[in-house]
Amino acid sequence: MGATEIYVEKQGNSMREAFRIAQDEARSMYGDDYYNGKINNCSLMRDVTDRYNGMSKKQKSDFIDKIMCDADKGEVYGVCLRQPKASTRKQKSKVERFPQKGARKWVTKYIVEDYRNDKTVGSWEDQGTAIKEARAYTERTGNRTNIEITKVLLGGQVRVANVTPIQGNGKQGLYMFIGSAPN
Repeated sequence: MGATEIYVEKQGNSMREAFRIAQDEARSMYGDDYYNGKINNCSLMRDVTDRYNGMSKKQKSDFIDKIMCDADKGEVYGVCLRQPKASTRKQKSKVERFPQKGARKWVTKYIVEDYRNDKTVGSWEDQGTAIKEARAYTERTGNRTNIEITKVLLGGQVRVANVTPIQGNGKQGLYMFIGSAPN
């Protein structure tokens, strides 16, 4: 089997992230066939940004051609074309609160769980009743049971707040991947 030249540009917060995004997109479009000639069957060998920067336009073109010719099958080299810019926002998330009107009322419950099947058999407010029911269940099914004590909110809202991320004012970097893919 042969090889095909790879030239892909992707945005990401890092070179690794951009490479992973490029691989995921190629995999979803062209499948997992090893010889599809796409970047998802390649390994990122190294970052060659330092050698690429400072070259003239002609030298950059020659450099890309040389890497494409010299890269072994399945090898890809990365170049950072634009550095990512970190967000200058101080807050990276926002909080939406759900205030409770009135007092919350809690009640103690004894939860009986089937140990083997990891399912809840029932819950009772009285420990004696919970033990009685657990024994009856165990004798009937032959499965071991656990009894756990817990506090349960009686009425009112369970959710007190949502925390969601905020998109910052940062920008992703732009990365170029060049090399050779199995074909």
